[in-house]
Amino acid sequence: MWFWSANSVEQELFDLYAPALQSLGVNFNDEQLQDTLEASSYSLEDAFRSAIVYILWLEENLKPIYPTAILIDALANQWRTKYWKPEYLELEQLLSRGKRLWKAAVYNCSLATLTDSITAPLSSSSASIMVYRSSTKPASTDSL
Repeated sequence: MWFWSANSVEQELFDLYAPALQSLGVNFNDEQLQDTLEASSYSLEDAFRSAIVYILWLEENLKPIYPTAILIDALANQWRTKYWKPEYLELEQLLSRGKRLWKAAVYNCSLATLTDSITAPLSSSSASIMVYRSSTKPASTDSL
């Protein structure tokens, strides 16, 4: 399938936007899409961004979505969008499966660390005792 050299700008753009497009349902194994990609290099980034924005809009408005056909049309007709936001690539639904798993693992690890530090036994230092006292019942200044 591959027609761009490994260090080309086209390949860099593809690597950047393909995970988001795949998570939206674009099938890069589609022969017509491959032919269109092979013929396209001009406005490649605009087409990728436009397809993402349009598919997100269709999802939000509960319209039928044909992701591969949308990308083919965006490439063939050199779509341009003025609605692109860089943070779109960080939307949970646009992350690749690997990135979603990584974020979940980091989140779960953070929760485990937080839980461990909360349930850890208190030390006998005065700071711990003061925190413990103030968090369990109001301490009067006379008892300290």
